[in-house]
Amino acid sequence: MYSQFIQLNRRMAYNSLTVVIGGLVHVPIVIGLLKTFDNITVKGYLAEKAAREQAEAKAKAEAEAQRLKEAQMQAEAEAKAKAKAEAEAKAKSSAPKPPEGET
Repeated sequence: MYSQFIQLNRRMAYNSLTVVIGGLVHVPIVIGLLKTFDNITVKGYLAEKAAREQAEAKAKAEAEAQRLKEAQMQAEAEAKAKAKAEAEAKAKSSAPKPPEGET
């Protein structure tokens, strides 16, 4: 009985050419599934990347605006200091001089 079982199992259900062709047919199917998965995941990645770049550009623009504001404030402070110094120099030069005999 055991020998009959072994003889039945020795017969292949499909010949080797059929198995190879079946394997080759599945390759495009697997590639298609992987490509579909890649397309699904890449959309999320690209959206995240675009959001990150937009946030970086916004932060850079805000930093530039802050730098310009600080530079403007510094220029105004320097202009005020220069005007004050000129006013003091003008006041000093236009002040009446005491007579030479009096000190």
